This record gives sequence, C-alpha cells and structure tokens, in this order.
Amino acid sequence: MINNISKLIKGARYFLKGFQIYRLKGFRRYIYIPLLVNFIIFSISFYYGFNFLKRKIVYLLDWQLPSIFQFLQSTYHFLMSILKYPIIIILGVTLFIIIGFISSSLSNLIASPFNAFLVEKLDFNKSGFSNSSSSLTNLIKDSSKRELKKLCYSTPRYSLLMSILITSYWIPFINIFVSIAFSLYTAWMLTFEYLDYPADNRKVSIMEFRKFLKNNIFLCYGFGLTCLIFISIPVINLFIIPVAVTGATYIWIDELSHQSDIISSHSAQKIKNP
Repeated sequence: MINNISKLIKGARYFLKGFQIYRLKGFRRYIYIPLLVNFIIFSISFYYGFNFLKRKIVYLLDWQLPSIFQFLQSTYHFLMSILKYPIIIILGVTLFIIIGFISSSLSNLIASPFNAFLVEKLDFNKSGFSNSSSSLTNLIKDSSKRELKKLCYSTPRYSLLMSILITSYWIPFINIFVSIAFSLYTAWMLTFEYLDYPADNRKVSIMEFRKFLKNNIFLCYGFGLTCLIFISIPVINLFIIPVAVTGATYIWIDELSHQSDIISSHSAQKIKNP
C-alpha cells in the first residue's frame, strides 16, 4: 500500500517536473505553436462551455414541474435552494473535465508534429538518444498518424463512458461512482496520450506501450491525475501541453530503462551526447 502511494506521488512529481520546459534554454521554439493552438482551442471551448453551464443552471433552478406534479413545485424549489451550490460545483467540475480532455485531445492532434519535435530534442538532451532514422517529413507524417490511432482507440470508450455519465447524472449515489470512474478513466487516457509521444520516439508499438502502462499503473495514475487537475483549471490549462509532454518524456526515460522487454522493440540508435 505504501509502495503504491509512493508511486502515485512519484508520477505526480514527474508531471510537475515538466514545468522545467519553460526554463530550459533552446527549447522555447518547440513550444510556441502548441501553446498558440492550445490557447485558441481552450479559449473557445471554455467560453462556450461556461455559457452553456450558466444557461443549464438557470434552467435547472427555474425548472417548472409538469402540471400533474405541481404540488411538489415548492418542495423542488426548496431543495434547489439548499443544493444550489453543490450542484453548481459538481456540474462545473465535470464540465471542465470534459472540456479539458476534449480540448487537449484536439490540441494534441493539431500540434502533434511539434510535440514530437519537442520529445525528440528532450530525449536527446537528457539521455543522448537520437532517433536518427526520422526525417522531418516522416516525423510529421508518423506523429499525425499515431495521434489519429490514439483517437480511434480512446474516442469510442470515452464516448460510451460519457453517455453513461450523462444518463446516470441525476441518479443519487450512482452518479457519484460514475463521476469517479469517469475522472479516473480521463486521467488514464491523459497518461496514454502524453506518454505515447516518447514511446513513439523510441519506436515502441502501441501494444507494447500499453503493457508498459499496465505494469506501472500507479506511477501512470499519479501522472494522469495531476495532469487532469491542471487541465481542468482555466488559464493554467493553456500552458499545460508542453509541461505534460516534458514530464512524460522524463518519466519514460527514467523508468523505461528498467524494462528491457519494451526497450528491445525500438529500432532507433542511441548515441552519446557530445
């Protein structure tokens, strides 16, 4: 138990370590475009998301029961006056998690070639690993193709869970467990999203990459849950993609070296840092 908690904390520290990217010399040119893409998508998403939430809360508080249940209208308004702020908090947090994940996925799809450049340079800078077989054209093509594969893997599962969340949201107690499951799955998919960048740089297949995640589940959840918290915070989430990519690269370099069964699948060449 203590060991698992320490792994969760270690994963969170790797994510926070990613903030170093803003202080590393020579890396700023790799984060400008992802930041710009992220800023545009998150700004639009949260603007419309906030307005949607405001309209739904007003509708919920002023909702008129069907005529057959009019005798319960005063009771309904009384309950809403008591539960108003808890409902606003629950709806707001859930909506921001959904918006944060969807916006992050869309941003990563558009900015995936630039994230791949960042990972390649970080990996070489930290470990001396050089993916010498990748040309500029191939890097852009391969990273975009890999990103689409990840979306094809995650979208159906995420859509199903979101449908269950929406369906069960007004069922007491059940909605709490579904919301927790939804948040945990979102954290897992964020880990899957960002750790795949350094895995792709090392030419690790998605199947072998998933084995790595399962073998390091608490470490990955520590990273993913911390990432989920930050992408759910307006303004701060605008700067998170380079942080998450950097933290994921560090966790891959430090932890992957102990798992030779996965390392053996890459075909790139490791050279010493001059």
